[in-house]
Amino acid sequence: MLRVNFWFLGAGAYENEQGAVAPNRHFAGLLFFKSGFPVHVPWTYNWEMGEFRQVNAFVYAMAYLRPRKDPKAAYPTLQLEGLREGILDYKFAATLRALIAEGKKRKLPEADQAQKVLDWILDEQTGWSSTRIPAYDALSHRTIDNETLERLRLLMANEIMKLKKVIR
Repeated sequence: MLRVNFWFLGAGAYENEQGAVAPNRHFAGLLFFKSGFPVHVPWTYNWEMGEFRQVNAFVYAMAYLRPRKDPKAAYPTLQLEGLREGILDYKFAATLRALIAEGKKRKLPEADQAQKVLDWILDEQTGWSSTRIPAYDALSHRTIDNETLERLRLLMANEIMKLKKVIR
């Protein structure tokens, strides 16, 4: 509608080696949903790497090669796993938003409750980078980690199930 394209060229999560699931999940999921922009393109600045050898300064991208029978076999990294989880978080939020809209059309009180939950998740738990900082590993004492994001997804799933039940 606004004819706006927003390209987020994310560098991936490289801090503290491979323990970085939460940052990519946060940036590609609820935080991006909150932004309201229509396009998201995460990208990594690495064109090749091996599990035990790094071929350039930019390390731990989306996938790496492992020696196997098929030399072209690639395996996803934790960064890619975080991105995948973030996309699922986004889908949960989008599904909940659509069900809330349908519930409000039908004047269901459950839609208002679900709206409060979604607003709390987006306003209080999904802050911009200056207010909420994702954890990079188990030792980082940050405000968003993978466990927190899992709980937020479960809250959305609970509201989705409630709304689906009464919208039938």
